Amino acid sequence: MGLLVIFIFTNSFFEIVSTRATASSTNSEIDKGMLHSGEVLPNPGGYVQENGDLEEGNEPDIPLIIDSELRLLKREQPYLLSSDTVVIEGGKLIIDPGVIIERSEGSLVIQGEMVMLGTADEPITLKSSDPYFSPPFVLIEGSIASSTIKNAVFKDIFHSLSIRAGTLSIEDSLFENGTMGFIAYGGSSVYAHSITLNAITTGIQAYDSSRFSIASSTIRSSQQGILLFQGVIANVTSTTLSDIKREGVHIFDGAVASLTNIYIQHV
Repeated sequence: MGLLVIFIFTNSFFEIVSTRATASSTNSEIDKGMLHSGEVLPNPGGYVQENGDLEEGNEPDIPLIIDSELRLLKREQPYLLSSDTVVIEGGKLIIDPGVIIERSEGSLVIQGEMVMLGTADEPITLKSSDPYFSPPFVLIEGSIASSTIKNAVFKDIFHSLSIRAGTLSIEDSLFENGTMGFIAYGGSSVYAHSITLNAITTGIQAYDSSRFSIASSTIRSSQQGILLFQGVIANVTSTTLSDIKREGVHIFDGAVASLTNIYIQHV
C-alpha cells in the first residue's frame, strides 16, 4: 500500500530535509521526613524537615521526594541539586523568580506538578557544574504530570529538558550552550512559545506519538534545528532557524507536520 506524501509550503523560506512524511504549511522530595502542604524550603544551608521539625544537616539542598507543595524562594546562593529529586503524584514544586539551581548530578523528575514562573527581570536559572553530565536536568515522566515554565534560562547543560509523558507549557525561555535542548516522547504534549535555543547542538527532537507545538521562537547556531520522528504530530509557526549547519527541519517518515511562516538560514 503506497504512502501518501503531501508537501504544501506557502510564503515560507527554508530547506526541507524530509522523505515520505506528511507535511503542510501555509504562510509557511525529603528522604526521611514528610513535607507538609504549604511549607517552604528554608534558605541557606541545606535544612531538612523531619516530622514537622526543622533541623540543619547535610541533607540535600532540595528534598529527594516532594509529596505535597514545596516552594523554592529566591536567595543569594544557588540551590544545589546533587541527586534525583522526584515530585511524585500529588506533589507540587513551585520555583520563584530569581531562583538559581545548580546541578552536579541528578535530575528534577516531575511525576506530579511543577510551576516555574520567572519574570523578564528575574528569570529562573538552571545550570550545570558538569556540562557533560548527560541525564536531563528536568525530566517530566508521569501520565498526569504537568509542568509550566516561564522566563527560565537553561545554561551550560548537556541535556536540558525531556518529557516522556504528561504536559509541558514553556514560554519566554532560553536554552544556551548545550548538546540537546529538549526532547518529547510518545504520550506527551508540548506547547512552546517564544523560546530561544542558542548554541545547542540539536535544538528540538520529538518522537513516537508526541504532540508538539512551537510558535514565535528562534533556534540559532545549531547543528540541527528541529527533528520530527515517526508518529509525531507537530505544528511549527512563526519560527526562525539561523546559522544552522545541517538540517533545519527534518521530518522523518511517518511524521505529520504543519509548518507556517518558517525561515531557515544555513551557514
